[in-house]
Formats: sequence, C-alpha cells, structure tokens
Amino acid sequence: MPSLRVMELSGQARGVNYYEIREANPLLGLVDPIIIRNRYVELREQALLGDADAINDLGWFWLNGLRLKPNPAPAGSSAVDEP
Repeated sequence: MPSLRVMELSGQARGVNYYEIREANPLLGLVDPIIIRNRYVELREQALLGDADAINDLGWFWLNGLRLKPNPAPAGSSAVDEP
C-alpha cells in the first residue's frame, strides 16, 4: 500500500499544504476512469441477465462512491424481474 503520510510525502515537517499532498498522492493515478466506466458497463449488462456476482460488484461500486454519470433508465427494464 502506498504511503499517504504527510511527512513522508513532503519530506519535511512543516510548510505542507493540501495541494502538495494531493499532487503527491500515489493513489490518484492507480485507476483509469475509462477502465472503470467500461467495467461498469460490463457488470451492468451481466447484472441485467441475473448474474449475482455482477450485482454484488455493482453494489461495491456504489458503496465506494465512484462518481460515474448516473443512468437510471436501464434500471426500469431489468431481466432480473422474472421469477
């Protein structure tokens, strides 16, 4: 796990501001938003077909607060509704 400690990121005990910390944050570049969006589309298609694992993974996306543009229209026409 990359370190997020302020002193380790800055190399100094004072004079560190929010922007310096944010710029040095190694977690910001770990995931490409396009890859996340493509994976979301795949999971959504699988979930609409009734795949329980895909539904679970979509729940984790939601719980983790990923900021994807919402598209509630497909939620109304789910293949999962069948008994």
